[in-house]
Amino acid sequence: MNTNDKTSRRELMQLLGRGALLIGLAAVSVFAVTKKNRSADETCSNNFICRNCAAREKCRLPQALSLKQALTKR
Repeated sequence: MNTNDKTSRRELMQLLGRGALLIGLAAVSVFAVTKKNRSADETCSNNFICRNCAAREKCRLPQALSLKQALTKR
């Protein structure tokens, strides 16, 4: 086994490692950019009276989440 074989193998492993890290970083970046914080975009259409709201099940506002948690504890 020659030193050139070891060097080329080492370079290949470094290249594969860097490629894997780059793909992982790209995937995390895409996830972070496309993730949408729905509660920041939502507005209440029922003056925060969650108990009688038709959209309560899909709502992600803190008041609705608190009511859902309280109703499940009963």
